[in-house]
Amino acid sequence: MATLARQLSGHGVKILPARLTGALAPPAILADIRYADLVADWDRGLAELLRAIR
Repeated sequence: MATLARQLSGHGVKILPARLTGALAPPAILADIRYADLVADWDRGLAELLRAIR
């Protein structure tokens, strides 16, 4: 949450959360943040992570 607080304060933050468990949805506060879904499709989620860090 510290990273989210920095982002809301106007600091440039790069983060790509990854969904690793079968939770139904991310918390509402994170609803607008893109994340890699490793539960629904491992290969696609991993590809998203790799694209984000390049």
